[in-house]
Amino acid sequence: MDAVITKIFELENKAQSIVKDAEKKRATINDEVRKSSLAIKKEIMDKMRLELEGEKKSQTNTARERAVVHRSKVEMELVAIDQYYSVHKEQWLETLSKRIVGR
Repeated sequence: MDAVITKIFELENKAQSIVKDAEKKRATINDEVRKSSLAIKKEIMDKMRLELEGEKKSQTNTARERAVVHRSKVEMELVAIDQYYSVHKEQWLETLSKRIVGR
């Protein structure tokens, strides 16, 4: 009977040892998964940051190009308005003075 009890204690000790080893392995695996998840998250964030920076540069360049084109068009329109004013200034002044004096 003592041999059976001794064998039961040995098996119980071995089972507890196996459970402790399994818990340690699980903790190690959980830690590795956590570290891997953080590394993957960092990698994704870094890639997204680079993509966003590239998109920001692209959008900024496009906006600058459009601004240059728009500025050029506005300057051309201002020149045209100045020319139109120069050509018609005397006529407008004469018309105004006739309307004012004519009353």
